Amino acid sequence: MSQTPIVFRRFGGSLQLRIRTFADLERLGDLDPALWIATACPTTGMNCDPRFLAHLDSDGNNRVRTEELLKAIAWTGQMLADRSGCDEASDVLVLDRLTPAGAPLRAAAEQVLANLHAADRTRISLAQIRSKEEVLKQESANGDGVVPPEAVDDASLKQAVVDLLTVMPGVKDQGGHLGIDQATLDAFAKARDAALAWHDAPVLPWGPGSVEQARLVERLRPALDAYFLQCRLVAVQPDAGARLRLTAERLDESLADPIALKRWLDALPVAEPDPAGRLTWSALRRGPSFEPLCALRDSVATPVLGAAPALDEAGWTRLRDQATACLAWKADEAKHLVLKLGADRLRGLDGALLARLGALCADDKRISDALATGATELVSACPFCYQGLQVGIQAMNAPLTMRDITEIVYMALAGTVRKETTAAAEEAVSE
Repeated sequence: MSQTPIVFRRFGGSLQLRIRTFADLERLGDLDPALWIATACPTTGMNCDPRFLAHLDSDGNNRVRTEELLKAIAWTGQMLADRSGCDEASDVLVLDRLTPAGAPLRAAAEQVLANLHAADRTRISLAQIRSKEEVLKQESANGDGVVPPEAVDDASLKQAVVDLLTVMPGVKDQGGHLGIDQATLDAFAKARDAALAWHDAPVLPWGPGSVEQARLVERLRPALDAYFLQCRLVAVQPDAGARLRLTAERLDESLADPIALKRWLDALPVAEPDPAGRLTWSALRRGPSFEPLCALRDSVATPVLGAAPALDEAGWTRLRDQATACLAWKADEAKHLVLKLGADRLRGLDGALLARLGALCADDKRISDALATGATELVSACPFCYQGLQVGIQAMNAPLTMRDITEIVYMALAGTVRKETTAAAEEAVSE
């Protein structure tokens, strides 16, 4: 409990609490609540700084309560080791006057001074802190947690940011510069791991040229599926084979019509259907699939199944399944946009490097965290300036209410104590 006595003086015809120093303010917590005219007041209609008012109204209910006022006073006392700036109604905060508990506020103030390129880094004014929004927008270290390439001094880290922005959407900082944040790093790490898992588990049954070979299998799939189905048909109904041939009657009808003849030839099976379910390579018909089937035999079937005079249905099913898997693997490549950097570069952008980039983002974000702790109010240097309170009290002809205190506090903070109020106070002082 403060040793400063609570002093009442007669102002405007009634006894009022005398507030001359910050120590007097600290004694408000010891004042019997019954001596307060009101315990809350609306935040609207006050001639005071609305930004300070918003911070004072800690629960956001648009009313200032005595508990909130007392809490703000206590907070200010905890932040300041030397309260002389409050007593002097100064709008400049000397950073060395902060307590260890005020370290985040000091960090915030120092960052603002750095971004302002201030010559004196030992103190900061209310005007400087309130210019922080525009200043921070122009600086890379602005508390938004976004790191653009130009904000990075280390060459390897700078290149890493550039590389990330070629494959990730990035985020714009307050100044409009495109950069990365922790969410970008997390998304990239996930995408990188998935891409490398895809890259390191290829489905290439025919080696480097597997995709082209798989596409050849897909091209011939309708013809060969139909052929082996026809083999099953003639196995159960032998006379069906005759219906799959070009009969003399159809041939006679088509000889004079090349287009009709080609249509009939294209419709023939790739070979005479075999009831045993085998496609004998030497029995291939020279239809539209002849050359592709020869390529299939040499570059697809032989490497997997070995040299053989024929392809059975089981072998065809195996080739077809391998082609399907290969093409599905290839189709997944489009999902891994980060592969644009190449697998080797992705391996270089490992967890350790991303952690270093994350540290840069965290350092930038800490600026915002520090400012959010209440630096604006503290750097105002005198949110509870006793001079402003004293002027207001002396001008009153009625007991001081919570609304009166709040209005005077805000006027003091904003430096807008009215001249007429001061004049009236000079005339009304009475002990």
